[in-house]
Amino acid sequence: MTESSLQRYYSPWQICVAAAIGSPLASGYLASRNYALFKAPSKATAALLVSVGVFIALLAVGYSLPKGTSGTILAGVVAGAYKWHAQVAFAPEIARLRTEGWSSHSWWRVIGLSLAILVAIAVLGFVILLLLGDHAA
Repeated sequence: MTESSLQRYYSPWQICVAAAIGSPLASGYLASRNYALFKAPSKATAALLVSVGVFIALLAVGYSLPKGTSGTILAGVVAGAYKWHAQVAFAPEIARLRTEGWSSHSWWRVIGLSLAILVAIAVLGFVILLLLGDHAA
């Protein structure tokens, strides 16, 4: 087996699902891994930083929404935006690499990473609320 047949990337759909399950932080991580794999380390760093910014912006929007308002549509828009970006940024390179035997990572890996990031966010949020005590309410 050649080295290139062992190489794997994250597909645009996998990046989209990561955004839906694990927030922009998960999809930003997957996109950054693709950028690093495709020899664009500065774009990998930018993908992580932008995803942190998007996550913080979503938190701010979420807190400003009226009580009882669902954020599902907003989450869908963000996931769609990440898929669109991944399609534009990665599809040509993925198409080329597929001819060389590359394939996408397992969906189990994508779901597992996304859930791990979601749990980490929840734990961090819980710890922050615990430390803030009555001031957070």
